Amino acid sequence: MVDGTLVYHRGYGDRQTAVKDPKPSLFVSPRVFRRNGSVVASRTYPLGAAVPPKGRPAPAARDPANPGQFLVHRARWASFFPDRTLIAVTGSTISIRVTNHLAQDHALQFLHAGAANAHVGTGAIKPGQTKTMTFKAPAEGTYLYCDPGADPADPTADPVQRTLGLFGALLVVNPDSPWRDGAHGPEFERQWLWILHNVDPVWAGIASRQGTVDPDKTPVQPRYFTLNGRSGFQSLAVSTDEALNRTREEDTLMSGSARDVDVRNFSLSAAAGTVRTGQFMRFIDAGVVHHQLHFHGNHLWTVRRNGETFPRARGRVDADGHVVLQQWEDVVEMHPLDRKDRRYIRTIP
Repeated sequence: MVDGTLVYHRGYGDRQTAVKDPKPSLFVSPRVFRRNGSVVASRTYPLGAAVPPKGRPAPAARDPANPGQFLVHRARWASFFPDRTLIAVTGSTISIRVTNHLAQDHALQFLHAGAANAHVGTGAIKPGQTKTMTFKAPAEGTYLYCDPGADPADPTADPVQRTLGLFGALLVVNPDSPWRDGAHGPEFERQWLWILHNVDPVWAGIASRQGTVDPDKTPVQPRYFTLNGRSGFQSLAVSTDEALNRTREEDTLMSGSARDVDVRNFSLSAAAGTVRTGQFMRFIDAGVVHHQLHFHGNHLWTVRRNGETFPRARGRVDADGHVVLQQWEDVVEMHPLDRKDRRYIRTIP
């Protein structure tokens, strides 16, 4: 962990890991599932798009109508994605083979990725057993995969396995309009995916001894809170590990140039080859506690939560007292298993 502490973890790895392996495989590196059936290993998408230096897109030109602001390139920059991310294009087929190398039954489940918003998964996989799951890519959006625990119908009922590390993200995009939120949605310059998680060393210690974690007997008390797999200063690209810093700058630290954003029309016309637009942010809470993400005046425009697109007018208040309406916010509330898509930071220093 960030303070040097060793904490037992589980994960959906790229390869089998021996118990004493000093560099265990605890997550898959990003993969792209294509319509032609191929799978490409790539941290960036769209495939073949220009890679922004250190993740920060260079602007196209100064905005002649707004001093101190810039026009951005239209449909140019690729986006970086963190480990544990699977990217599938609409119309593709996702096929995954899972072998259980642990001592208990486990599973892999994609939440809300099936017909009628149902979960899609392998079912229980016994120790030493291999199962293959195949399903069509769901609608465009952000999804979470995890081990649902004892109750596959209700992953919220048993958070132990995903807290121990069995989790990740699925991003479904339309390759015909990769710089838009939806086929006819407004453009963005690039996008970021934040995977939030938390680590409880006590739960990890029980699991490492092949014990059973009972949340009622041992309430969760996270000590580490991670963003794209790192916590503390490591998540901020200010560690002594320059390779890690560069990775965090590319896939975690939102950045860009100040630009004019009019919420009445996010994609205002501009000079040829440019557009006045912003960024697109996707957040997933794979942990077991609430998070409050604060952006210090860089307001985000709420688009949807858990697959439900918010209206632009005539909003409502849901059963939990939250406003369901597209609006500017500089604090983003994330509940466990929440998926939120947000658009267009007005100004990013």
